[in-house]
Amino acid sequence: MTHGALRLRAGITLFILSWFPFAQLIIWATAMTEPDAGKLRLTIWTIQFLIGFIGIALAGAETIRLARSLGWRRTPTALWSMLRTGQAPQQS
Repeated sequence: MTHGALRLRAGITLFILSWFPFAQLIIWATAMTEPDAGKLRLTIWTIQFLIGFIGIALAGAETIRLARSLGWRRTPTALWSMLRTGQAPQQS
């Protein structure tokens, strides 16, 4: 697996994880009530926002790098190929 493919996969994974409802699951599992539940929810949502932003930065940096080397028309195909195979596309 190439370094670029790893960054792309890690970025997408972090972004997807940032949308998982961890706060609600923890509140439900611990039977937490307000105001503690609100504080926990705010804390987890803040952490999830930061994780999602890092994921976008990782995947976005790789996307921009590919777009500069391959051009905008070939970028979506190259990204999909990197995501599936883990190999960087051949540059022409």
